[in-house]
Amino acid sequence: MFEKPISEGEEILLRVIDLLIATGQRGNEVAVIPYDCWVERPIKGTTGEVVLDAYGEPLVECGIRYFAEKQFQSRVHWLAESDIPLAKRAVERLKTLTEDQRNVASWQEIHPGRIWSYPPQSVISDAVVLDWLGFSEAKSASRNLYLFLTRNGIYPFDEEPVEKRGRSLRRRYVAGEIEKLILPKLRGHAALVENVGGEAHVILRTSETLAIAFDGQFRFSGREANVFRAVPRKVTITDINHALGDNERYASIFSRRLLAESDGSPIRLTSHQLRHWRNTIYHLTGLSNVQQALALGRKRLDQNVYYQHSTIEENTAAHHDFLTFRSHHERIDFLHSGIRDKRIHGAVTDSYHALLLDKGITSAEAFLSVHATALHVTPFGGCIHDFSQAPCPKHLQCWNGCSHLHLMGTPTERANLQKQAESLTTAITIMRDAGAGEAGSDVWLADQEDKLNNLKSVLARDTNAGVQRVFPDGDPMTVADTDRRHSSVSDE
Repeated sequence: MFEKPISEGEEILLRVIDLLIATGQRGNEVAVIPYDCWVERPIKGTTGEVVLDAYGEPLVECGIRYFAEKQFQSRVHWLAESDIPLAKRAVERLKTLTEDQRNVASWQEIHPGRIWSYPPQSVISDAVVLDWLGFSEAKSASRNLYLFLTRNGIYPFDEEPVEKRGRSLRRRYVAGEIEKLILPKLRGHAALVENVGGEAHVILRTSETLAIAFDGQFRFSGREANVFRAVPRKVTITDINHALGDNERYASIFSRRLLAESDGSPIRLTSHQLRHWRNTIYHLTGLSNVQQALALGRKRLDQNVYYQHSTIEENTAAHHDFLTFRSHHERIDFLHSGIRDKRIHGAVTDSYHALLLDKGITSAEAFLSVHATALHVTPFGGCIHDFSQAPCPKHLQCWNGCSHLHLMGTPTERANLQKQAESLTTAITIMRDAGAGEAGSDVWLADQEDKLNNLKSVLARDTNAGVQRVFPDGDPMTVADTDRRHSSVSDE
């Protein structure tokens, strides 16, 4: 739907809604994003060096500069990698779609009290006026303009009977008279104003704002040609909410396409619901309260809970069985951060911090980049065993006491562990009844009971406390060559 706008006016609103979705910012903040909002900067490593991609090109992070609704502070919302294409397209399209509006607004800001460059005493044709004050139905546009102006006390400059002037002649008007009629609609060009010591301080003018339109450009009920090109203005929160269907008196982007809820009722959203949706996604994917507040430009952590909707969490739990990473680099970054912060434990972590103390950050980070290259995330925990060095001797039976196993602290991890414990309990009960006397059944039962005891011991902990090692005293799967038992007949 968002890929096929019905008109340029509608696409302006669709691209603004794209920015709401990509950033999760308040509607009033998105409505006054500045024109020069796009920010890019190179990504730097922990030692300050620029990070390069596989082709030797610098990796960059992208963000959108905006003014926080509270106290009008200038900030940058840094975008997740998956949000960059949507946000970048929205910014680029809005710049293209609003070029004419911006040019008109810029001229008017330089010439306060004026709407166009025609001298007030000049006489202009109704064709010129129609170009600035559009009216629908081309055949009767001139008459509609005439009726509109005469109702407001403005008459043609040289009105003559039709039989004298001929039907081919056009009416003409005094430019200054029309200018006086339209000027009050401008309401100035202060798009964002701050009160400083009792005085109004203009932060953004209309031409400096990314999302602007001509007055009347959002009429979607049969009068879409009635656009006042003489009146550029910023897009408002009311425009956005009408497009999302908050008011049944206005055609929404959904009703124009005959889209409705599953029960046939109209789709009705508000800009703030998109903010709640974004915050809930952050919550479901495991961002901390501090990270959620920073991402959404919020200063008070206690406000997060009002944006974290448990009903959505429950309905989408099946999609969050384990941590997901968009790339191998994100997975390794997570592993390296856990080692640096000692949230992930083991020989690699011990070696890293020993090198850090003895040799310094350069040697320690070099060791990390070579030896800490594996993190395997499952619905039941994360494994740091490097399978490139050796296959898993436990054949992925992590809960038999592997020292490489870590809990990730994700929302549904505990539920998965409880289900696994219940399944094991059922299997053990069945095996005891059906396998009595069978050769080897006692070995299988002992193994499963040991695994079940391990699961129960972990479920007795607080599994939502973030990354933690499950079996500190377990057997590591990666053993140094000096510690291996070698064959008496072969060194292989």
